[in-house]
Amino acid sequence: MAKPLRLPGIEEQRLVNGLEIELVLEAGQRERWNQLVVEQHYLHNATLVGEQLRYVVSYQEQWLALLGWSAAAWHLQLREA
Repeated sequence: MAKPLRLPGIEEQRLVNGLEIELVLEAGQRERWNQLVVEQHYLHNATLVGEQLRYVVSYQEQWLALLGWSAAAWHLQLREA
């Protein structure tokens, strides 16, 4: 039997509404993003290759989550050949 759908309560919805997602564009933010990944990620490496996107999820101006994407396809040239 499927679990019944649980909708967020009023307080939970306020928290969700307060979240902001921001593309990291400034050099200072990028340095902070890289440093936090080096400190907190289990690989301790913030190197992204090729084209890159870095995002920050924040609540009341405090960073909560870091998201990063990069073009890994450049590393697959030998496989594709």
